Amino acid sequence: PGRADGAGSRGWEVTYSLLYATLLLLLFLAVLLCNLSVTRNLVAMHRRGQTSRRLASLEQPAGRRRLSMSEEVDHLILLAIMTITFIVCSLPFTIRAYMNKFIEEEDYKKDLLALRFLAINPIIDPWVFVILRPSVLRVIRSVLCCQMSLKTKDITQTTPAAESKSNKQTDLCGQ
Repeated sequence: PGRADGAGSRGWEVTYSLLYATLLLLLFLAVLLCNLSVTRNLVAMHRRGQTSRRLASLEQPAGRRRLSMSEEVDHLILLAIMTITFIVCSLPFTIRAYMNKFIEEEDYKKDLLALRFLAINPIIDPWVFVILRPSVLRVIRSVLCCQMSLKTKDITQTTPAAESKSNKQTDLCGQ
């Protein structure tokens, strides 16, 4: 026979909440490890590609080399933003679930806020992916690099070392 006061159901609610939070934490760690692995591999490919790009510079136009490096950087930026979005939306729920079990603090407003963050992640992800697609990131980066390179040209002196630094920054921006 079940208890009429609901104490048994409270135990199941806590168990379910902790199980869900633990699975979410494991998912969070798996996503984080996979994204770090992909980032490490993309950086390694980029470094290997720099050597092959130097060798192929006579065969390909300079614009294509810049585009390839730009695409790699764009994908790294998008991956980082998607990972940060996932972390920001997922961790509050996990933290609140463990706090509710071990600290015995019942703040329903914070719990509801954590659930809202968790629920908004699948809504935000496609928008982030669409809005920050590589072509848009290239435009943002070129605008930011132009502004930064113009500021550094105004501030720095026109010495050979300063010109070399300015030229390197311009090359990184793909301009």
